[in-house]
Amino acid sequence: MRIFGALFLVVLLAAAAALYLHGRDAVATLGGVAKVAESLREEHGVKRAFDRRAATRAVADLEALVTDPEALASHVAELKAIGSTAASWTRSVPSPSSELAAAVAIRGAAAELRAYALSSDGTRLNVARDRLADARRALAGAAADGDSLAAVRQGLANIERSQQEPLLELDEDLAR
Repeated sequence: MRIFGALFLVVLLAAAAALYLHGRDAVATLGGVAKVAESLREEHGVKRAFDRRAATRAVADLEALVTDPEALASHVAELKAIGSTAASWTRSVPSPSSELAAAVAIRGAAAELRAYALSSDGTRLNVARDRLADARRALAGAAADGDSLAAVRQGLANIERSQQEPLLELDEDLAR
């Protein structure tokens, strides 16, 4: 009986050691992810301090435009301004943060509405609605400040947006 007890104790200690080492590995991995998330920033452009009140106003303005998609073509300049402001917020807010989540979502919604103004593609409106819901949740504090993986996704989405915006500009110029 003592042998089985000793064996059980050795197995238990080995399992505890393995869990401890895996935990340390996970913490190191999350630290690496946090560094990657912080490095996913646009290098160029203006940095502007995040303004929660202006972000809330931008979301409300975009939601009003979503409800009247026929008017979007006459609001492209406003959509560009909102997208540009949100882009400047993404350069100054910490990563990860609810402010980053809100800024990326607002920028995405503005770009989707600009694209809808060109093509009247209903999926663009749906994506814009989803981004606005994301922005509302982030502004309400629902975005996890410590979620490094979400910050990486947001950083990649933001970089993707920055790459798509010149193409959208070109499409708008060609449509005139």
